[in-house]
This record gives sequence, C-alpha cells and structure tokens, in this order.
Amino acid sequence: AFRQDEVSFLAGRMAGQVVLRRHGVVGVLAGIEVFPLKQFRNGFNNGVRHTCPNCTVVGMYVDTFADDDNTGARAVDAMQSAGGNVDVIFGAAGYTGTRAILYGAQNGIYVIGVDEDEYLSTFQNGTVPGANHILTSAVKKTRQGVYDSLKQSLQGGFVSGHSVYAVVNNALMLTPCHDSCAVADACVHTRVQSVTAALGSGSLATGVDKIISGKQIAMSTNFQEPNAWNLIHSKRYIVCIPPLPFSF
Repeated sequence: AFRQDEVSFLAGRMAGQVVLRRHGVVGVLAGIEVFPLKQFRNGFNNGVRHTCPNCTVVGMYVDTFADDDNTGARAVDAMQSAGGNVDVIFGAAGYTGTRAILYGAQNGIYVIGVDEDEYLSTFQNGTVPGANHILTSAVKKTRQGVYDSLKQSLQGGFVSGHSVYAVVNNALMLTPCHDSCAVADACVHTRVQSVTAALGSGSLATGVDKIISGKQIAMSTNFQEPNAWNLIHSKRYIVCIPPLPFSF
C-alpha cells in the first residue's frame, strides 16, 4: 500500500505556495468516495492549509474515472463557480482527472497531475497546449514495490504480508516543473523538499488517518520551517530570500 496522503500533502504544499501569489483558491477533484481517494483529497487539503491556512479549498468527488459525459471539464467549471478564480486544480480521478487538468490548463488554471508525469503523457512532452500550466504530478513509485518483491524472492527472503510505501522509503515523489518553473520556482521546491524530509523523519504528519477511514485528524505541529530560506508572504505575494553567505 502507498501513503497517498503523503504525496498529496506535498502537492498541496506546492499548490498552497503558488496560490499565495494569486487569489488563494485551490480546487481538488477526486474520484469515487473510497478510502484511497479520501487519502488523496484530505492529504491535499491539509497540505494546502499547512502553507496557507486562510486559503479556500474547493473539492468534490465524482462518480466516474472514465470522464463520462465530459465530467472532468464540467467539474472544473463547477469548482470555478463555487470558488471563483480557482488558481490551481489537483486532478486525482483517473481519466476524469486527466481531462479536468487538461481543460483547466488550457483555460489558464495551473494544475497538478497524478500517478505519472502528466507533462510527459497528457501534455505529450510539452507539445499539447496548456503544458506551461502543469506545475507537477504526484507520483507513487509502483516499480519500487515490484523491485523489492523480486529482490527478496531472488535473495530467498521474500515474506508475504502488508507492505507500506511512503516518503521514508523514497516511494513517493513530485515530478519536475518542466515548463512551469517560473511559477513552481526554486523557492517553492526548496520548501517542498524540506517538508518531504520532515515527513520522512516523522517530525511532521499529514493529519490523515492512514489505517481506518481516510478522515482528517489533528495535524502534527512538530515541524519548524528551515532557516535556509526566509519566506515573506501575504495573501497576494510571496518572496524568497536566500540567506547571505558568511565567513568567520
């Protein structure tokens, strides 16, 4: 099993930092309301609010992963109507999510993909219009589980049972910014990397129940932002200032 809540929390952190510069509104489209999708949605919500407590998160579940009746585009329009000026949309709803982020990106909304690097697939390595609006994709490294199982089998140490793949064993990642690096810039990535390290060390939790129901629970506050970058922000702008070099 994969900690969907951890990789979506990281995606939410990135989205939260981006919308601080804009209208402060984020959308999340999940699939059918089942446990893995609750993890995705709630982890993302908490990641946004960990960065931007006053931001608005507009979210919905949909009853299809196959984009029946153009559900993805209709969901984007519905989120725009509900939230107004949605800045970033996270699509975690199979093909419906893919169509949603494609539609959103081609209408000027920044988007975050899921499961694979959607810049390479959905936006065909930057050749499809809107490719400059995909910030990243939240990816589970399923090949890591396959590799580990094969390695254990070949070495005679395979043990059946339940394995959990998370940030701590390098099984989750956000993909590169590609054509959107002016928005998902070095400041954003530096802070996401610091949060990744905090999740891996256990000093930060996503606030999502990973075992029972995917419900939101109290979020850990045992995390201090690193001093490597100073953040000055309001609801409408964000500025990163690298620390000045010094010597004794």
